[in-house]
Order: sequence, then structure tokens, then C-alpha cells
Amino acid sequence: MSEIAQVMSAIAAVVAVAAALWTAWESRRLRAVEVARDDRTREEVARWQASRVSAWAIECRAHTFDSGEQDSGFTVRNASDTPLFDVRVWSADRTGTPLPVATVTVLPPGQYVLLRHTRYHWTIPKPIEEIHGPVSPITRRDRWAVTRMEFTDGHGRRWRREGAELHSLTTTHATSDS
Repeated sequence: MSEIAQVMSAIAAVVAVAAALWTAWESRRLRAVEVARDDRTREEVARWQASRVSAWAIECRAHTFDSGEQDSGFTVRNASDTPLFDVRVWSADRTGTPLPVATVTVLPPGQYVLLRHTRYHWTIPKPIEEIHGPVSPITRRDRWAVTRMEFTDGHGRRWRREGAELHSLTTTHATSDS
């Protein structure tokens, strides 16, 4: 083989090795992008129901009250199509004094009102349609508010909502509905 052929062969070998290294590097980079995208998709799916749950303080002065009911409380909105389980809501009254934690075992989809009660602390959740008169959200008083909410979604994941922040309390996510 001539010297030119040997030089060309060596250059071709170097180029081939460089191309193989670049291909391996690019493949690894693309794999990392795909894994990150899949992780984001999994997180979005996991947060779907939880992101559709909220609660806020309310007042409903015109409602016809049952015995023991008071004119303030909060509303819980489950805008998903699946019930919530073990719902716990922390709130404060007009003066900022913490109220007893309200607990609901199962909360179907919909919007519900829980009013303060003189004997039981809270009423059972009533569909908002059963409240007569306007239900006014408390939007301008920082102290009179729902301060925290925890619940379990339909997949068994536990969540905490504090203000606009939503945190998963479950370290591993279930992969099936069983």
C-alpha cells in the first residue's frame, strides 16, 4: 500500500472514531432529554386531580340556617371526576384564630360548603346549590382563610395545598388503580 493510501486510511479511521464518539454523545444527550420529558409527563399526570382541588373561606349571611349552623365556613371544590379521600382542612376565623380541623372521609366531585357549627365544629359538606342566598368568598382578609388542606387522590397519593402551592406527600407513586 502506498503512503498516501496509508495516510488516507488513518484519517478515515480517525474520522470514523470521531463520528462514533459524536454519535454516542448525541445519543446520550437525546436520551437524557427524553427521560426528562417522560418525568415531566408523569408528574403532570400525577398532579392532574390534585391541581383541580381547592378551598377558600366563605360567608353566607342570607342562608336559612339549621340549628347550630353559623354564617361562616369554607367551600371545597373538587373539579376532577374522581372522589377525594381523607380530606382535612385547616382554617382560621375572622380574627385569625385557628379553628378545629375539618375532616371529610370521602368528597365526591363538585363544590361543597362546610359551615361552622356550635356543637360539632363543622356541618357535613353540603352541595353549594343547597345554600340559599349568596355565598361570598373571603378575598381581602389574610387572616380569615383556609390555611392548609390535605387529601388523598383517587390513585392513593397524598397531597398538601398551602395557598397556591401544591406538594405531594407521597414518596412513591402507584402505577395502577388496584
